[in-house]
Amino acid sequence: MKKKHESHLQFQSQLQFLNHFPLRNELPVNSILMVDQQLLKFPKVKRWLQQFPFVYPVNAGESLKQLKSFEAHLQAILKITESIPTKNLSFIAVGGGSVGDFVGFLASVFKRGAPLIHIPSTWLAAIDSSHGGKTALNAGNFKNQIGTFYPAQKIILCKPLLFTQPAERTREALGEIIKTALLSGGTLWSQISKEKKFTSQTLWAYLPALIAYKYKIVLKDPFEKKGLRSILNLGHTFGHVFELYYQIPHGVAVNLGLLMALRFSESKKVISSQSLQKILKTPLLSKYLAKHEELKPLLKSHKKMLPLLTHDKKLSKEGHLHFICLSAPGQPHVSEVNLKELFNFAQQTFS
Repeated sequence: MKKKHESHLQFQSQLQFLNHFPLRNELPVNSILMVDQQLLKFPKVKRWLQQFPFVYPVNAGESLKQLKSFEAHLQAILKITESIPTKNLSFIAVGGGSVGDFVGFLASVFKRGAPLIHIPSTWLAAIDSSHGGKTALNAGNFKNQIGTFYPAQKIILCKPLLFTQPAERTREALGEIIKTALLSGGTLWSQISKEKKFTSQTLWAYLPALIAYKYKIVLKDPFEKKGLRSILNLGHTFGHVFELYYQIPHGVAVNLGLLMALRFSESKKVISSQSLQKILKTPLLSKYLAKHEELKPLLKSHKKMLPLLTHDKKLSKEGHLHFICLSAPGQPHVSEVNLKELFNFAQQTFS
């Protein structure tokens, strides 16, 4: 029997693919749209938002997710929604991963739970972070230490909103695209690995399949009780460290972490050198995966970064963590590794 607090959660959110911005009558009546304020510089987005009475701009990024800033935002939201019966209030997250994490957490605890809708504005959020029900805040320098499982009732994939993003947002999504293709294997890997150029149109075409793979894994282990969902962390062990320590975008950090994960898999003989070279020579990875020389300068401060790994949620025991390796596309493996061994490998391989 499921625990009472888990039984009401539906991890397969309703997905809606739209070729237009959602109209006011297509969203709950009493909604507060919490929007990445950078989106307001796009005239089309600004005009779209003008139809909604409650729009709350936020500064996206890891600073938004800091626990110490949560109370100030909560008080501001309570003030501007005084005229709405709070039991009828819905939260709509319009932004990338940090906005989704923050608004998701807020919705999960506001009056013990309020309806949540995601309208991701970045490809990274559209592919990955909007789905699966995880919410999170950061505590100091430690990422995603506080959070809940709170799937959105609906996720709206809005083509004109996603297509407003500049080219760098597309590049930042490639880490998660490569990760998903490698984990999936099969038809998805076969098709995506042959792509020589990723544009907004390419991403929009693959979006349903990429999302479907994530739900395939999430629904097997929604609350991360069986360890099955952990394979989605391929490339994230070092990725999160790079993201926090160097303040680089999540997708870029995951891309760097993927290269380390693949090379570490080779060093542990989980994947043969021949098989790895075949993967690395595909059009997708040869063009878009991080390169060896990009990692060199990042690992100079390895002693300062080591403490960040000790707060990784995949720690299995003191000084060890569960690391996701790959033996072939579609064949991930979870290995228990020593943290010092991991950093020694990184230093020796990428110095």
